[in-house]
Amino acid sequence: MIYAITLMFGPYEMMKRSLEQFDKTVGLGDDEFQHILVDQHYPILRESIKSLIAERGEIKNTLVVDPGKNIGLANGVNFALKSVPLTNDDLVILFDPDMNPITVGWGRAMKSVHQEKSVAWTTCLFDGAKSDMNQIGKGFKAVTINGIDCRKIVAPVINSCCMLKASFLIASGGAHESNPYYGGFECHMWPYLVKNNLSWVFLEDYWEDCSWPELRCQNYAEYKVATTHGGEKQVEFTEWVMEKEKKRMLERKRATEGWCPDSKAIRLYDLILEKKPKVIVEIGVYGGQSLVALAAAAEQIDDAKVFGFDPYNDEECQQYDLNGSKIDHGKIDWVEIERKARETIAPYKKTKLFSLPGAYA
Repeated sequence: MIYAITLMFGPYEMMKRSLEQFDKTVGLGDDEFQHILVDQHYPILRESIKSLIAERGEIKNTLVVDPGKNIGLANGVNFALKSVPLTNDDLVILFDPDMNPITVGWGRAMKSVHQEKSVAWTTCLFDGAKSDMNQIGKGFKAVTINGIDCRKIVAPVINSCCMLKASFLIASGGAHESNPYYGGFECHMWPYLVKNNLSWVFLEDYWEDCSWPELRCQNYAEYKVATTHGGEKQVEFTEWVMEKEKKRMLERKRATEGWCPDSKAIRLYDLILEKKPKVIVEIGVYGGQSLVALAAAAEQIDDAKVFGFDPYNDEECQQYDLNGSKIDHGKIDWVEIERKARETIAPYKKTKLFSLPGAYA
């Protein structure tokens, strides 16, 4: 049996398109493999992701497993393997939800190459791996296995869409990484290959296109670089991305006009994430210091929308200024204030700002 493992951790659109590409290109019959989806509890647009997992779970050869939280790459793979009756004769596909194999039949080709006893690991070729192989001390040896041209590597390089012998994973004690959530799978599995005189090959004519922009999760890419290579403390992605988005929101708030203190902006941000409203309205936006907090939080909630209203007009503001604001009427460049407000919320696609006469400001 072939077990394909996908850790469901990433933006909805990215995972949906990646899984569709898997279906189109793997080249294996439904009776030849079982697809195991591991719900890793990606925090952004959570309801949409749950719907996608449920929809995919209806496919007859699909098994959905849920560890209850994000347990990282290696632990997620091992959790999936423990959910099936794995034997030494089985094969395991590792298919991340941001992969984009473009050559049809890569799964069947890998299965054929794995008939060679010494091959424990096969991977689709892609530009990043080619670049790694061109580095001094890495390189590869051209080999042909069962009529399929391959590159047998001599040192670990970046991995992607791949298949491994279950016997290799069992003998290695499962998947291993240096960090609890992500980092160094290739380098940490390589010694087990060397110890057992096994090979890792890339399929010369079966390609993955890693330039597909819809498949990129910018937050997750930054997280992997920061926590694996950048020296940041290894924390779970949900905690990392929430703090990152909060810091980014505060930077944008501080760059525009207004009187909303950081503490209030953080409270608004946290409150929106806690209550998860579908419609959020702010009347009296000025430079957007509080609107940006609402907008940043709404980006992480399914179907949420934010609407801001302000006349951006001195006459209107004086008319409705019932309690004495901090605005020095007559000296405000309303065109510039509105420009800054719109610039501040521009990154947030769920937020709209309206300049309407008569708005209560």
